[in-house]
Amino acid sequence: MTRAFVLLRLVSAMGFVLLGTVCATAEESWTARIVGRYSGQLRGGPQPLPITTTLRSTPNQTVAGEYLFVEPGGTRVDGTLEGCVAVRALTLMCRWRDRHSEGTLELIFAADTRSFAGRWSSTIKPNDWYPWSGTRSAAPGN
Repeated sequence: MTRAFVLLRLVSAMGFVLLGTVCATAEESWTARIVGRYSGQLRGGPQPLPITTTLRSTPNQTVAGEYLFVEPGGTRVDGTLEGCVAVRALTLMCRWRDRHSEGTLELIFAADTRSFAGRWSSTIKPNDWYPWSGTRSAAPGN
């Protein structure tokens, strides 16, 4: 092999490693910025319900959270968000669970990460998706 070819391979490999590092850092950056409390709406019945969604960082640098909404009859429903994974830039997939059921939640964040337009489905009807939205009502870390 010529010296030029060896040098080209080395530079190419270094660029690939650097690109992987930049992509990982970019993902960590936006997921760190989504931590906070969001006020929004949840739909699954005839009318939307106000919902509060809280996202937090976990000790192992992932995202988890909780949510709260009140049913039309006044019953409070608390739930958890677990197993959250960044599936692409600004898109988070989580497993939701409350006393009614469990399922999948997809949150797509705005570029400034201050709001999301999401959708949820249950394990009972996994092909039916319903809106879940939020706008951050507290600064990151609260």
